[in-house]
Amino acid sequence: MARARIEIAIARPLEAVFAVVMDAESTARWLPMPVDERRESPPRRAALSGRVQEVAWTAALDVVPAGSRTRVEVTLDFEAAGPRRFVIGPYLLRYRGQWARALVKLKRMMEAGEL
Repeated sequence: MARARIEIAIARPLEAVFAVVMDAESTARWLPMPVDERRESPPRRAALSGRVQEVAWTAALDVVPAGSRTRVEVTLDFEAAGPRRFVIGPYLLRYRGQWARALVKLKRMMEAGEL
């Protein structure tokens, strides 16, 4: 298993950010990978999971206040099966990059009022 952490601050209320993260239709607009399962854990933690090829991923998203902004802290766990389990490093970089770009897109869309 491999782990990565990413965070971003969004100039929107915490409740609005959490609602978008938990909404399947909204998530599909900013996250470029399929989500197989989503769970909500009090008080403001979302867990998303999915699979891309032979790599299973789980993301814990903590949505926390940060002054007048809302910070989204993402902890990503990746587990590879088959031959990919021996070379998880390049996949970790790839999927971490996809998540980083997705969070930038989430921020842009939320601050522009598109979500």
